Amino acid sequence: DDIPVARFATPPLSTVRVPIAELGAQATRLLLRALAGPKALVRRHETLPTTLVLRASCGSTLHPPTISRPKRLATELKVRL
Repeated sequence: DDIPVARFATPPLSTVRVPIAELGAQATRLLLRALAGPKALVRRHETLPTTLVLRASCGSTLHPPTISRPKRLATELKVRL
């Protein structure tokens, strides 16, 4: 979840950034739907956009811009030099 301390570790840690607020809101909606009754339950596959933040822990030495990917997946390469 790209916690702030990840960039200050030695070496800086690569992480995946997740929209925590959106994740919580979606989980709450699903929980309320489940509490409404078993007929309201439908098996679903849901996804949220994420961002890959590459830092020195994976050997990254480049700093290219964010690259958009299908299904709202973005890759952001960040490196501390």
